[in-house]
Order: sequence, then structure tokens, then C-alpha cells
Amino acid sequence: MQASVIEIKPIASNHFVVIILIDTNTHKFEFTVQKELGEPMIVISGNNEVCQTFKFNQHIAVEVSQLVSKIYRGAQIEFPIYVGDFASPPEALAQQKHFHQPEATIKK
Repeated sequence: MQASVIEIKPIASNHFVVIILIDTNTHKFEFTVQKELGEPMIVISGNNEVCQTFKFNQHIAVEVSQLVSKIYRGAQIEFPIYVGDFASPPEALAQQKHFHQPEATIKK
């Protein structure tokens, strides 16, 4: 299923509502931008619903966070923007690359 951001609306100086279309269903998510005084780096975090919805599709959450960052910094963005394919949990798990450590050989 394709996922696209159709709108990002600021609701406070550091708080945004992001509307995402996943297949044919529209979803609203909240993101917060945190910036420490004097630090150049910002931290974008989604609420619990974002974490639960995208726990198997983290690539989408990353793309959305980057868009929120651009809006926060004043960029003008034309929507909709495709942010990735949303896979079901079994599909997402099947697509993951498994980490294999080489077997340790012990010499005595």
C-alpha cells in the first residue's frame, strides 16, 4: 500500500498535525519538534500512535519526520508527497534483512 503525506499543519510553534493517506485511508498523526537553546540540532518525535502505526514501517516515519523538519524550518512544500510503501507486519518482517554473526571459532 502506498503512503503519501497530504498535509502538514502547524498547531503550535513546535507542534504539527500530519495527515497521511495510506492506501485509501486518511490518518492524522502528531509530531513535536524539540530544539535545545543554542544547539543547531532539532529532534522530531511522533506521538504513541505514530510509534504503533509505523513500528514495522519505520522508513515512512523517517520520511515524514524529514518533511516536518523542512516545514519547521520554513520550507514551502507541495503536497501530496509519496513517503513509501506501507507493508503489513508479516510483509515487513519478511522483507527485513536478517543479521547473521559468523560462528565463533575457539582455538584451544
